[in-house]
Amino acid sequence: MFKPGYNVQLGVSDIFVHIVYVSGDPNDQKPFIPTVEAYHDLYGAYPENICADAGYSSYDNYRYMQVKEIGNYVKPQYWMKRKSRSKKD
Repeated sequence: MFKPGYNVQLGVSDIFVHIVYVSGDPNDQKPFIPTVEAYHDLYGAYPENICADAGYSSYDNYRYMQVKEIGNYVKPQYWMKRKSRSKKD
């Protein structure tokens, strides 16, 4: 039975789902690293790049991608807010 508060992570590339990871954590930051590690366990390599929205933005996730040499296309939190603020100045 599916209960509210579960979080499903999907790793998609070239329209194919490569990894599915389900956790009980309601936010995206904490399941990020276990999802990438599950991908590594399944395929024996890390993805070349990761593209994700600001929900995955955290120091730990950025550092993890740097250490594993994964291209980081994760939008920083509050990026749009900072961008619109700079246009007003």
